[in-house]
Amino acid sequence: MSFLRKLFFYLFAAVYLMVCPTLIWHALGYKYQPKELDQVIRTGLIRLSTLPSGADIYFGNKKSSQKTPATITNLPAGDYQTRLKLKGYRTWKATITVRNGRAAVFDHILLLPNQLTEIPLLDQSFVDFRPIDQTEWLWLYQGKRLSQWQAFNLNSKELQSPFANSAFAEAEVKKLYLVAGSDFCLFSIQRGKETEFLGVTLKSPFPKIENLTTLFMKRSVDQVEWDSGRPHDLYVVHDGLLSRLNINEKTVYPSLAEHVKGITIEGGEVFALTDKDFVEIKSDGKQISRYGGSVPFQQLFDNQGMHRISFLESSLVVFLSEKGRLITNHLPYELLEEDVEGWSYDSAGKSLLAWSEDQLQFFLFKRQPENLSLFEQGPERVKLPIAFNSILAAQWVYEDAYVLFQSNDAVFLSERATPKKEPVLIAKTKKKSRFYYQKNSDSLYYLNEEGKLMMLQLFPESAFDVLEFPKKEHQMEILSE
Repeated sequence: MSFLRKLFFYLFAAVYLMVCPTLIWHALGYKYQPKELDQVIRTGLIRLSTLPSGADIYFGNKKSSQKTPATITNLPAGDYQTRLKLKGYRTWKATITVRNGRAAVFDHILLLPNQLTEIPLLDQSFVDFRPIDQTEWLWLYQGKRLSQWQAFNLNSKELQSPFANSAFAEAEVKKLYLVAGSDFCLFSIQRGKETEFLGVTLKSPFPKIENLTTLFMKRSVDQVEWDSGRPHDLYVVHDGLLSRLNINEKTVYPSLAEHVKGITIEGGEVFALTDKDFVEIKSDGKQISRYGGSVPFQQLFDNQGMHRISFLESSLVVFLSEKGRLITNHLPYELLEEDVEGWSYDSAGKSLLAWSEDQLQFFLFKRQPENLSLFEQGPERVKLPIAFNSILAAQWVYEDAYVLFQSNDAVFLSERATPKKEPVLIAKTKKKSRFYYQKNSDSLYYLNEEGKLMMLQLFPESAFDVLEFPKKEHQMEILSE
């Protein structure tokens, strides 16, 4: 009996000594391959998360037992021909490279339906439209006359013609000023030889129209801004002079600042770029410099005309000049020298997408680790290998995982994680018209080839009620060397 006890003890000890190290190696990402390499190797893993979830996973012709979202571990280094398949959706394909001790993370994969459904919203044809971001309104127009401009409510589907029977019906629209989140709009119009200004507050059932011409001392206006919560206070730049116009009081407060090259409003405060400074302007006209003095100010801003300014975050500001120079308040200050048409920013990934007529690229503003380097490093710059010209607009979609962009007469979708893939055609559009992507409803609005307003949804309903992995870098170190 004692012999059997000893035998079982030694057998258990032998199994323990053999299995326990193997389990530990396995947990640490190592794998033994005696036939192929006759050695212990480090492995990697692949993490996949799709929208919607529940897709079958294939590596080559072999189907995985898991569905998305999934983590596939203990994979030897190499390239994996990966496919994700879900009934009713297009197959997602990619070659995923696994490296020893690393995770290849694809946590924002969008599965597109086999058939994207276009929803017609209006029977009329239009030349183009102007959305008011962060509101339910957009302006559609059929020509230059004010009577040809109509306001459309995206929620109620109500179409308003506020100028059809007004005294300004035949006036020509010179410019429309809009502010995100504001139902107030400012029209600059030409009636006869006179330039006039109309304030329009969009609301149901009828908008409010007010002639504000007498408040504009000069008819040439370089820039107009207002706080979305205080549309009765307009900040106007003309000939380099900044003035405040109070609509309710019918009062003008002139010359708040001189030599102004651009203004913006952030958190209720007014900021102005002048020829020598970037200042915060208080309500009493007092100016507080926000320029530290170490930036080559004249070199960056001279001879660039007016600037669009935006606080992407409290500590990140971008400036876009008339000549297309893109500047930030972070090193290296000048991101792109010229020809930039616009930008789109994703706060989750701290990524700034910029586009020109023939180029899409983005910048990653990552927080610098403390005590890592004596000098601040600039943002990482990535060019997207997209061979398109005549790019009219672009925007991040699904945080910063995809780029929705318009080239000539079509809208395309490009995946950031697999940039070598051909962009997917989403919709054909009217030439020289723009698209509008409303994030909170995941709705894409555009004019089709006939000029009719259409809507299309990229994401399925309730698509975000799925498990997603935390946001990570596409190549994440999981084991220290």
